[in-house]
Amino acid sequence: MLKKRYQEFLSQHSQQNVPLQVSEQEYNYVNQYSEMNATNLEVLEKPEKILSPYVERVEKETEETVKMMDETFLQQDFSFLYRKKSEYVYIESKWFDVIAMESLSIEVDDVFNNIELMFGLRLQKKKMDEIKSFLTDQLSLEKGRLSVLFNGQDGLFDINISLETLPNYQEEMSFSEILSALYDLLFTLHVDLET
Repeated sequence: MLKKRYQEFLSQHSQQNVPLQVSEQEYNYVNQYSEMNATNLEVLEKPEKILSPYVERVEKETEETVKMMDETFLQQDFSFLYRKKSEYVYIESKWFDVIAMESLSIEVDDVFNNIELMFGLRLQKKKMDEIKSFLTDQLSLEKGRLSVLFNGQDGLFDINISLETLPNYQEEMSFSEILSALYDLLFTLHVDLET
């Protein structure tokens, strides 16, 4: 599945005349398949995963949009949310299609006062144990929480991760860096599920 989604993504992006920023892991993955026609890739240590993002600040209580944000907002430090605890940040990106992620919401948990990442993941229900096992192995769960539930109505996993548990977590990460870290984690999950 990852191979097919990545191939579609590369095909769509090849129509643009701009190099696609990828990690070394992605580059190696793509190059193992000659049919992917991986031209115009730029390998970076920390590529940004904010291609054509849709970003809004949303009022938690009413679910109403406070303000639509542009791409530059993602360069802000996540501590912004501690100043706006009544809001969450909602993000969609074309990169999410590659890793079968629906959308991402980032907010301060009202009880534990930590940053939570909530997203949907389009994978088959039978992958539950593999997903939980992978995330348990990869995340620093002594620092925060993990919740993985299958939503039969939507046909996807509802996943909630404390930001502090992410690999390479830093106290002053930008929203863009959070997106990249989460993308890398889920990309690795998909590679593992393929093998």
